[in-house]
Amino acid sequence: MDEVVLSWLGALGLMLNGSLGWYMYYRAKSRTKQQVITVVGAVLVTVCILVRVGVRVAYGM
Repeated sequence: MDEVVLSWLGALGLMLNGSLGWYMYYRAKSRTKQQVITVVGAVLVTVCILVRVGVRVAYGM
């Protein structure tokens, strides 16, 4: 059951990250802020994906 919850939380994290990233990107006043938001978002997405894959491998899903 834990693996299902962790996998679901990983998917939820990806969705929230994407939504907040787009909102912040369009609200940014300068190109530099948009670039920073893009890089930070890419790092967060990568971490979420790696955690999700790690959970799947660890629990044999």
